[in-house]
Amino acid sequence: MKENIVLIGYMACGKTSVAKRLGEILQRKTIEMDDIISERSKMSIKDIFKIYGEDYFRDMESLVLKEALSEKGNIISCGGGAVIRQENVLMMKERGFVVLLSAKPRTVFERASKNNERPLLKGKKIEDIEEMMCLRRPLYIKSADIEIETDYKTIDEIAAAIINEAKKNKIL
Repeated sequence: MKENIVLIGYMACGKTSVAKRLGEILQRKTIEMDDIISERSKMSIKDIFKIYGEDYFRDMESLVLKEALSEKGNIISCGGGAVIRQENVLMMKERGFVVLLSAKPRTVFERASKNNERPLLKGKKIEDIEEMMCLRRPLYIKSADIEIETDYKTIDEIAAAIINEAKKNKIL
């Protein structure tokens, strides 16, 4: 039963902000996977990547996702690369209504440039972001039940669109 709402998408597409707002509106527990990973390791995501590498981070990400999906009724904000591992995608699709939040590369660049905790974007240009987004897009599309574009929309507009789609799909 798809009782969780799982937000996926490239970094800086709004997953954290939208998850928080959905949690408030629906009065559900919100799980920010990157925050849990950071709390458990007692270091920033940036430092995890720097010290232990991406594979270590992805292992932690898979574990946190499995735990989050073992409960019912959660709003789960996944890291941008959670769909890289097929095991994660299978879990998401089995136990969650998977919502892809998307944005244009320029939007991602502008949002991400305000945050120094984005290890995979350090020193990148818009063209680099566009290239990485193109590589991941097929994984996002394959994983998602629906897609919501976040460019030029408020958090409340995005949350309302997700709620509307979840109702149509009999998730809510």
